[in-house]
Amino acid sequence: AEEHHLAQVEIEATRGCGLARGAWGGRDTGERRIAVCEGWPERVKKAFEKFRPNVVVVVTTGWDMIPRGHPDWAYILKIGHPTYDYWLLAEYDSAFGLFRKLGAHVAWLTTPCMSSPNGLDFGVYNPKNRAEMNRNILPKLAARHADQLTLVDLEAAICPDGKYAKSLFGIEDFRRDDGIHLSKPAQRWVGAWLGERLLEQASQREAADSA
Repeated sequence: AEEHHLAQVEIEATRGCGLARGAWGGRDTGERRIAVCEGWPERVKKAFEKFRPNVVVVVTTGWDMIPRGHPDWAYILKIGHPTYDYWLLAEYDSAFGLFRKLGAHVAWLTTPCMSSPNGLDFGVYNPKNRAEMNRNILPKLAARHADQLTLVDLEAAICPDGKYAKSLFGIEDFRRDDGIHLSKPAQRWVGAWLGERLLEQASQREAADSA
């Protein structure tokens, strides 16, 4: 909001959903869940009819990294399999295309480290899966859309040496007990950190446009 010198934020995330559509497995096969999760493009377009963002911030977490089944696949596949990665990258391309139609630059955050309180080792909890997302899929997406998409390294910011930390930056409980979500103080820290980077990137783009 220019008149208040503040940023206006609209959150369009849906609990329990990722961005990728069309492939489901295990407990995610319920018709209602699929309908809710796969309907996100229409919800976003409707929400942004009035709210016209300058920047869309995307963070990729666990729901796009679990084993999936697709009608065209013979087996359940995991991230890192070429077919899975091809599908996921195509879904992200589609999501990026929607965000760009809204006239926004896209800032895509890397996937941060997680820690399962129950010792689980699948999906986002598996470091190999996170590495596949952050070192392969997201860089490929950014390379395809270099002028309109910027990767922002959230993993490096809150995972020292690539490792999970319960306490960070003087905040004793940086993460909630589930090992995934940020505490309220941590949300404020990440918000300030991210805001600085978005402003820096905006200034760089303005300078490049006027050069």
